[in-house]
Amino acid sequence: MFGIGPLELTVILVVALLVMGPKKLPELARTLGRGLAEFRRASNDLKRSIDMDLEDHKIEPPAGPAQTGVSHVASKKGQEVGSNTKTKAEPHGEDPLDPKPESELETEPADDDPIPAASPAPAVKRETEPPVD
Repeated sequence: MFGIGPLELTVILVVALLVMGPKKLPELARTLGRGLAEFRRASNDLKRSIDMDLEDHKIEPPAGPAQTGVSHVASKKGQEVGSNTKTKAEPHGEDPLDPKPESELETEPADDDPIPAASPAPAVKRETEPPVD
């Protein structure tokens, strides 16, 4: 039960008989038996409630075979795009793929004032005061 062999159990019973005495030993055994029975009931109830909770939240397997996610969707979308490109509309206005000539690009004039270079700060001469005696 607890990994206790018959020899160890005999030693424990003899020590309990010597410590408690023959009059209180049956009462102690009765109390110990009731405690163990209550512990077993509580552990069985806990195990049963955990099993019921797991059964309530059981995940069911998928009904059918799963499709190949991205490749399946991509092939469907490709078919839809292909069917839409059969009827081409005439382009109007500017073609967004043709770049504008450089002369038409809007540019801001550059500032003629360059950023002033950092110059070291002038040295500050500190006057020392004579020590006060």
